[in-house]
Amino acid sequence: MLQVILAIDTDEEREFFIASYERYSGLMFLVALRMLENDRDAEDAVSMAFESAIRSYKRLSFDSEEKVRAFFLTVVRRKALDLARRRKAAVSFDPMEAKVCLPEDSGHLAEALARLPARYREMLILRYADGFETHELAAMLSMKRGAVQKLIYRAKKALEAELGKDGEA
Repeated sequence: MLQVILAIDTDEEREFFIASYERYSGLMFLVALRMLENDRDAEDAVSMAFESAIRSYKRLSFDSEEKVRAFFLTVVRRKALDLARRRKAAVSFDPMEAKVCLPEDSGHLAEALARLPARYREMLILRYADGFETHELAAMLSMKRGAVQKLIYRAKKALEAELGKDGEA
């Protein structure tokens, strides 16, 4: 990881990533560990996430801590899924599995969420599991607030339809 951070062009960017690593690597590790259920794979996912974040840094704008946190958590979730797919590990629910944001008896809900398109699933997780308000999501995702509200509405309708297939109310 140190080699990757040292390869960053400016001192400002280097300081940003060192501070981000210190602040978020533990949380990122826990997210990856819950998904991969293996310390070594979780460490790999965190490392891959930071490498990916460094490559895409210049294309992004971070005007709040919430945006930075959401960015790093989203990247590590995706890298953990990539790792799981490559290693043919079974991940029952992505990007935040049911044990993290759902009660134990919510198997049907977790299965229904897993069948949703990734965009819908991530929006529901950011809104209801991570607790971001629509205006915060709009700022983080560079979308209009109305577009975020419509996306959440569509995601909830899609989830409702999936739950209907399972015979849930």
